Amino acid sequence: MAEKETLEDAPLKQHSTDERRQRASPDDHGTGPERRRRRKVLSCYDCRRRKLQCDRAQPACSRCTKSGNTANCFYMDDPHDVATGRDLDASHASPIEVPTSSHNTTSARPDGVPRPDPDLVSRLHWQERRIKQLESNLTSHRIGTGPPQTVRELPPTPASPALAETQTPAQDGNSIILRGRSFKTQFYGTTHPGAFVAHLPELATFTKDAFEQYPAFARIRNDMHTLEQHITYAGDEQRIYADDDLQRLLPLRTDADQQVQLYLDTFEPIYHLLHLPTFRKDYAEMWSDLANAKPHCVALVLLMIAAVQCVPAPSELLYHANSAVVREKAVTIIQACGSWLRGQSQKHVTVIDFQIRCILFLAREANVYKVKRTWTEAGNLLRFCMSAGLHRDPDSLRKPTTALDKELRRRIWAAVIEFDNQASFDRGMVSSNWSLQCDCPPPHNLNDESLDPNSEQLPTTRPRDEFTNGAYLAIAGETITLRSSLNTFLNNIRHTLSFEDIKYYSDELDAHIRNVPDWTGPGAEISKSLLKLRLHQYLLPLHERQARFSSSAAARNFSRMALLTSATSILTIHKSLASKNIFALELLCQDQLRAAFSVCDLQIHWDKGSNDAIIADIVARHSFKMMEDAIELLVERVTHWGRMQRHLWVVLAMYGLMRSREDPRNRAQYMREAVERISEPYYKILACQRESINSSSAGPTPSNSKFLLQTAHNEFTASTPGLNGSGNLNAPGGLNTAYDGDKAMVLNDPWLMNLDEIASWTLNDWSFDPITFRVEL
Repeated sequence: MAEKETLEDAPLKQHSTDERRQRASPDDHGTGPERRRRRKVLSCYDCRRRKLQCDRAQPACSRCTKSGNTANCFYMDDPHDVATGRDLDASHASPIEVPTSSHNTTSARPDGVPRPDPDLVSRLHWQERRIKQLESNLTSHRIGTGPPQTVRELPPTPASPALAETQTPAQDGNSIILRGRSFKTQFYGTTHPGAFVAHLPELATFTKDAFEQYPAFARIRNDMHTLEQHITYAGDEQRIYADDDLQRLLPLRTDADQQVQLYLDTFEPIYHLLHLPTFRKDYAEMWSDLANAKPHCVALVLLMIAAVQCVPAPSELLYHANSAVVREKAVTIIQACGSWLRGQSQKHVTVIDFQIRCILFLAREANVYKVKRTWTEAGNLLRFCMSAGLHRDPDSLRKPTTALDKELRRRIWAAVIEFDNQASFDRGMVSSNWSLQCDCPPPHNLNDESLDPNSEQLPTTRPRDEFTNGAYLAIAGETITLRSSLNTFLNNIRHTLSFEDIKYYSDELDAHIRNVPDWTGPGAEISKSLLKLRLHQYLLPLHERQARFSSSAAARNFSRMALLTSATSILTIHKSLASKNIFALELLCQDQLRAAFSVCDLQIHWDKGSNDAIIADIVARHSFKMMEDAIELLVERVTHWGRMQRHLWVVLAMYGLMRSREDPRNRAQYMREAVERISEPYYKILACQRESINSSSAGPTPSNSKFLLQTAHNEFTASTPGLNGSGNLNAPGGLNTAYDGDKAMVLNDPWLMNLDEIASWTLNDWSFDPITFRVEL
């Protein structure tokens, strides 16, 4: 019976199905094919095709975003008209007709012309909206705050896919210094100051002639090697320091207060690593109970004291070998804290562990200690911070973290990448690839007094033109990516920058230099000066190669004027700071040396037969004055703190070479003056030696030291009969008289001490080959 009813009802069911199909067919489709009713499409096209769940996020769903398929993620506007994958692919090859009306497309379409695929129409609409969105984002980026940005294709890096397929050989080998043999070698890249010397082969001839004509100059070197055999340099001593040993290095409370305050006034406005209210509280607690003081706090205070030992000009000239006594005190602290730090745990760390490591690196830089290890030490510090995740945005931390800790993470990371980038530039190495994983924003321009240690909300950031201790790192963060990428391009041995690239980077650097705020107040002068110096220094190696090798006269003149302008600005900034008794940047920067090298290179390689008479006159008028300014800065540094004798000799030799090129007849006179001026600080250092620390050492006695000094003088003047008309050292114009006329040499001083520990100053490379030259400290 049931089977019979089913057979009888079959025609009725078929009839009902036909009616539903007719009702489901759109009226405006006329006699189009019948379609089944479909549920509303909620997924994007790709997720629906793959039968995956879709979150319908805009402009692309999360699944397409993760798979890198954001460009093909779109949603159907018409859920009834869904083309199959085969129809969609086929329709890409045919022209698309966009309907002019969304109500009735049949009347506007001729007979026989197929209706446009709504799938493709929806995709076109989505792409149009996406293009407008990207254009809006690009416009807002161009008109944002800060210097104007130019969207352009940057030069390729060695990691670029196109460049990796066809590796080109290394170019411009003369700008790269690789010296030594076997595994005892050293490498310095294009941005190292010695790269300029590699293009001056005449300098090697000039220095060799100086040694041949003045044999007493070579005698100085031999005597110093003899003295080195009787002493043990304090910098070579290695021992393990415990917590109690650090406390014994602390000075008196009054002296410590002055030196700590000097650090807070000098380096905190640059590298703002501390939260000052918290530090002052810990500092007072340390002195209130010194026996139970925290060793980390003691180490932090000691390193702050060491960092500023050489900052003020010394009240009296007193040397330990060729190093000032104040510097030797700092070296002792640096060695002790470094040894103590190696014994500390790297697992259970707090903020003070990172602060100690940063200030230790800063103290090494400020005291010119182990300079050849600076780049490797900066890399180790960078990796230590990256392993702790300081390169990631602190707001992404899941566990509760105070706003103060987040801000200190930003400050420490900003200081560390500044250390690493500058060390890479000074060494001539490409910058570390920290930017590939870094999303940590720059620190905020805030006063520490407004930061509550227990709050989770940051106070309002101060305006850009208002100076606080955090202003330097905040502004430097705007250019760190530019400087890092430029450093990589300059030291890339397989790629040279084109004229368009050089113009682009020059415009970017100039825009940022002009955008440095004109701050006022305590600490503002050194902060804004360092911001400008860090940008000016890149213009020198950027234009040096083009000024020498470019085949275009316009390109050469453009780079020559840029070199002259940047070198002048660098030396002007340093002279202005020195006139205000601000010497911190004299210790941290080598750009005054680069400026002198650039001016000399520009003057020597200038084509005297060119038609650029105006530019030639400008270069000739300024180059000699700028060299005198650079020599004055270096002489002052050597006299105050020792060291840097090799730098001074190279600049003096370059200056003599420049003058001899302009006036070849007086070449011997210029050579003699260069030897005089390098000998002057040398004799002053020997005359102001501190008494030997180890009285039982087998070193020379004071009388022997005085005998060696007088013998060297006699030999020098005997080999230079035309020095002052006689062999009298004390006669006007002799070696006993300083060039400024105010500082007389004290060679006959009864307090002349013996020579101690001169192991760090060897003169065996003073007559150097320019290809293998390296600047040593």
